[in-house]
Amino acid sequence: SVSGALQPFMVILGLHWGLFPIALNNVAVYGYDTIMALFGGAIFAQGGAALAVAVKAKDATFKSQALSAALTALLGITEPAMFGVNLRLKKPMACACVAGGIGSAVAGFFGCRAVSFALPALTTLSVFMSHAFIPFLISLVVAFGLAFVFTMMVAIPDLNNNENKQRISYRLYNKNEVLDENLIIKPTYRIQDLYDIIDTLLLKYTFIDCISIATPGIVNDNKHFVDAYTGSIIDIH
Repeated sequence: SVSGALQPFMVILGLHWGLFPIALNNVAVYGYDTIMALFGGAIFAQGGAALAVAVKAKDATFKSQALSAALTALLGITEPAMFGVNLRLKKPMACACVAGGIGSAVAGFFGCRAVSFALPALTTLSVFMSHAFIPFLISLVVAFGLAFVFTMMVAIPDLNNNENKQRISYRLYNKNEVLDENLIIKPTYRIQDLYDIIDTLLLKYTFIDCISIATPGIVNDNKHFVDAYTGSIIDIH
């Protein structure tokens, strides 16, 4: 249960690579391995959560990304679903961790194992047929299904829907002339976003008299960047 719930964070930190030599040694010494079987719940849970996001997403582009990520997870590759969908939205990631822990608990209870080294996926199911194969399939279905249901029950934003994004506007001045202006769409607003934009602009342009930034803001007809809520203008020299 713990391994299934924490496996995504192990992948993020790269710690899962440390378990692969142990799994290979188990196969060489004992003829089977149980570690990879425990990973099955976590892998399929990422796919279930991503599929739920694809169902709930309103934007066609993001829906397509989430759907392809869900299918990729079923083939054993969780990074697109994890980094591209679930972790970005946070709540689906939490749902996947809980569901993955439950699915892995089922696999661990029945002692599911693999006779050779392979990550659980639809294409590697034959590796897990030697012992408790039906419970192993049940663990995958439980993890995938619970992750899907849990994610469908929580409210999540649609990252590619501009209505749910923050707008950061900037305009560059040099001797009262406009060098550049743009409207940047961000999924969330953090103060660090402003500093990142400023650093990027300073690297691109050597001579800048003024950087005018408003967040959230729009480009107004009166050549000012007006905050959409307060009407204030932020000038950073």
